[in-house]
Order: sequence, then structure tokens, then C-alpha cells
Amino acid sequence: GLDLKSVSYTNPPHPSTNAYIQEFIDREPEKLR
Repeated sequence: GLDLKSVSYTNPPHPSTNAYIQEFIDREPEKLR
């Protein structure tokens, strides 16, 4: 699963977790594989 603590350096927590995860997926697609 996604560890939001690990990616918190990229952005502060997003009001919408889904949107935050979506931004992370868009930025770092390689880390999901």
C-alpha cells in the first residue's frame, strides 16, 4: 500500500486524501511498481 508518511516530503497533506494520492501517482508512477 501507499505510505503517505514516506511521500509527505513531496507535499503537505492534501485536504482530499484521494486527490493527494492521485497527485503522488501522477508524479511518481515508478514507485507504485
